[in-house]
Amino acid sequence: MKGVVYVETSAVLRILIEGDRLLAARIGKAKKLITSALTGVEATRGLLRAAREGRIDRRLLREGQAWLRRFLRSCDIVVIDHEVLDRAADEFPIEPIRTLDALHVASALRWESGVGATLVVSCEDRVRDNARALGMTVYP
Repeated sequence: MKGVVYVETSAVLRILIEGDRLLAARIGKAKKLITSALTGVEATRGLLRAAREGRIDRRLLREGQAWLRRFLRSCDIVVIDHEVLDRAADEFPIEPIRTLDALHVASALRWESGVGATLVVSCEDRVRDNARALGMTVYP
């Protein structure tokens, strides 16, 4: 992954909670990282939920929070504005799609429309399927 990469929250959580080092390494090779303004909140909530459910301990929670802060600082952030909200409210090629997933796909589309081809990194099938149906490349 050497180009422009949009990283969706499920990929971040796979790295933070499941410890997917290969995915982290691949994302780390991107020329430019993009994510949604949603990602920080969603990933933080996911880490807290994983700690509460005993899937990660307090040390991993703190390390995950620190990694997330560094990751977000390394990204260009797509703001959830009226254009993104309007696109997320429209029909998608593959329905149903959950609201937050629709916001991520709309955010990736927004970035791609201004910059060009963007690889979408997501572990969520609804995001992956819709991004692919809308002409974007997905990983994994």
